[in-house]
Amino acid sequence: MRLENYQNASPDEKLAWLDSITMKTGLKYFGGKSQIGKYILNHLFNMTLQMKNDGKRPDIFIDAFTGGGKIALSVPYGWYDTVVINDLNYGVYSYYKYVKGDYVALIKMIDKIGEMINEDLFHVALFIRSWGDMEDKYKQNKELQKDFVLDDLSAAALTYWVTNCGFNGIIDPEISTYSLKYDKTGKKIETNSSVIERDAIARIIRNAHKNIPRLHEVFKTKNIIVENLDYKELIKKYNGLPYKDIRGEEQPAIEEYKTKNKLWYFDPPYHPYTLYGGKDAPYADSFTLDMAMELADILKGRKKKEYGSLEYFIKSDYDPKEALKRAKRVIKRCNEDPNYTNSQLDWYNKLLAENAKNPKNISKAFATLEKFPFCKICVGRFDKGSMTGEDIKAVGEEYIWCRGFSISYIKSTAQKNEEEQDLSKQNNN
Repeated sequence: MRLENYQNASPDEKLAWLDSITMKTGLKYFGGKSQIGKYILNHLFNMTLQMKNDGKRPDIFIDAFTGGGKIALSVPYGWYDTVVINDLNYGVYSYYKYVKGDYVALIKMIDKIGEMINEDLFHVALFIRSWGDMEDKYKQNKELQKDFVLDDLSAAALTYWVTNCGFNGIIDPEISTYSLKYDKTGKKIETNSSVIERDAIARIIRNAHKNIPRLHEVFKTKNIIVENLDYKELIKKYNGLPYKDIRGEEQPAIEEYKTKNKLWYFDPPYHPYTLYGGKDAPYADSFTLDMAMELADILKGRKKKEYGSLEYFIKSDYDPKEALKRAKRVIKRCNEDPNYTNSQLDWYNKLLAENAKNPKNISKAFATLEKFPFCKICVGRFDKGSMTGEDIKAVGEEYIWCRGFSISYIKSTAQKNEEEQDLSKQNNN
């Protein structure tokens, strides 16, 4: 559906079209929005329409933390002149660069690695696939750089393999596990494990031959630009300001971006307060509390001189206030019930202590993005299993923090959320 047709469609027609969309995935990736993707797209489409109604032609859609690419790759054709996908990880960036460019070479390298992939290579690849010549590791250790720097094609192919061989697409080197010889519980398969592994490898190769050429066509038709920047430098670049590239070298402002209308989508690694697995959750150390608060400040416009303004954005995350409430419940239960233990108890105590002593805590940082012209919208309630296996599944709410919606849209969405929650409570009772 074209944007003009979407503008004139009824609410039921819009939802029917949304339901018919097959979301595209670039990589199998943990946190890839498999459950809430269409809920986010619904608001993204409506914000794009809001831009048009505001007299601002939607020029560029920017995904600052692309990962698996589900949102950026599912943006409808023709709605934007340009789609930007960005990832700081060298392997992820390299993969998308080859999908856009020489995808045939990428498939051939995937085939070559498939001839030797095993559990040992998987664990090595988890580390080295993200190591490019710009990595701090190599600036500090020249011998390591000499021996282990990967070319971008190898990094791209290894990234494809680790995302397909790891449980749930988790590629955090510290906790990712090889899935091709293990069942869903993590128990090693003893009977015919080599056959199962071989068949899985063959399937992964077949999928590459089928899916990567299709992705290449998506990149061609949607005019996708692939970036490898820190998200803060990405903001500077597309706001038409001087920025630093991945090697820290100063780059001049690109003047044409100053006048372009942009819709930003931010899906950073969820900050530690929100992780149900606490310190053991995937990527728990990759986006710190300070980084999360800095992003909130940039979105709020408190660093406008340095980064420019972001008039239209959607940021996906969990609400830290809910995570802190959960921490308090766990601590209270541990104190009251001598038979209950939780391996994350120290983690929860640490979070509460840090939050209490910091006057600019994460809860306050997020709260500043909840008052107009900003808003917080619940996009769905989903089962969240404990990473430790000690708790029963809990229902977690996921949110987007936004700027660019009208007051009437915010109020109507909030009313709808309240009605859905009331209905859910009635059904549960």
